[in-house]
Order: sequence, then structure tokens, then C-alpha cells
Amino acid sequence: MAKSKIDYADWSWGIVDGCTHAKRPGCDNCYARAMADRFWGERKFSDVRIHSNHLEEVIKLKPQIIFVAPLGDLFHPLVPIDFIYEAFMVMGFRAPQHKYIIFTKRPERMRDFINRYTEFETKDNIWLGVSISTQKDADDFIPILCDTLIMKRIISAEPLLENVNLQLGKMHNRFLRSSLIDGVFAGCESGVHRRRADINWFRSLCGQCFEYGIPFYLKQMEIDGKIVHKPFLDGEQWLEYPDN
Repeated sequence: MAKSKIDYADWSWGIVDGCTHAKRPGCDNCYARAMADRFWGERKFSDVRIHSNHLEEVIKLKPQIIFVAPLGDLFHPLVPIDFIYEAFMVMGFRAPQHKYIIFTKRPERMRDFINRYTEFETKDNIWLGVSISTQKDADDFIPILCDTLIMKRIISAEPLLENVNLQLGKMHNRFLRSSLIDGVFAGCESGVHRRRADINWFRSLCGQCFEYGIPFYLKQMEIDGKIVHKPFLDGEQWLEYPDN
């Protein structure tokens, strides 16, 4: 366990690390891969590993917001189902005092797991989400997320690489109007090779969330050439959580 460098979490829980490119633009300048390249020596980032010895680290902690697998994807196909189940048993039953944030670019595997193991459906301390960067990501991932039988469904729009319409016109707004999304976290890309993020993309996303009553958390934006954490957007900070 380590103190989280992610603004909206208290701790990071490294039960899985390593990943492979999900063939999505958001993966191109992956923060986790850059960290691995810098600190992992000869081990490649594509070497996905599970860390069973970390599973019990959260049990005796006082209530925290915990980001799960910040340097990996819990639902990566190389992570065994049995291990995912163990992790969910800890989150749902052995350490339910915490709130857990999980994002994936493999939403089909997430949905299939949760819909199979129905004992986790009512665990509202587990916030399951998809990571999107483009409209295609939103069109592909959000319907799968909404078909996932969990009480808290969230979206990470980071790095945001274009304007994204969460209404998903082809779905006739069914998902948002049915209040199936419980929170949106957004931010620009960071790092030396970061791609531009227009402030109007964040305005649009914030406005959509406001319209539909979805909590919105603006993590970071580039302002005057610098990354600003928890920035003000048109005079207001947006730091809302799914359980606000």
C-alpha cells in the first residue's frame, strides 16, 4: 500500500501491475507504462503480475478511498478469475469500510465477472468504472458498464482527447436518464508528450453531468502550459464523488 498520487483517492492498492495496449488512443502515452519503464529495470510493462501478498493490506486500515491497481488493470485477460474473486471478497466482505475505485479498458470481462458472481451486486462501496478518452470509447464502453450489475458505476474521462457526448445518441439517452451512471472523473493527459485537451471539452462534460445530476470531479487541466490539479472551471471547483 502507498499513499495515492491520484487526487481523488487516499491510497493505492497494487494487487495487479503490468498491462498491455488495449488498442485505444488513451493507452498511447500510458502513465503506468512510463513509470514501469523508469523503475522496473529489465521487467517489461507487458509482464502482468498479481500480488496475492497485498490482498490483506486493506483489512485493518481505517476507512479510506482506495484506488485499485493503479499500474495495471484488474480485469486484464492475464489476471486469473480466481484472483479477481479473492480481491472482491476482500473489498466486499473482509474490508467493506473502504470505498474502492476500479477502472478498466476491458469492460466485457468486468461485466461478465460481476454478473456471474451476484454476491457483489449490492456492494455500493465498490465503484466500478470504464476508462474513456474518445467518443468511440464512450460508445463502446458505457453500454457495457450500464449492463454491469453493480450499485456504483463510474467513468474516467482521462486522458480526455476529444469532445465526448455521454448521451450516446444511438442509445436514445436511456443510460443516463435511467440514472445508471453515478460519477464522472475527468482530466487532461500529463507528461512530456501530453496531447492537447481543450477547455471546452471539459465544459461540455461538466454541463452534461450537471444536466443529468451526475457528480463530476475535474482532476486536472492544462492552464497556461502547466498541469493544474483540482482546477477551477469558470470560477468553480468540481470535486464531487458518487456518494455526494
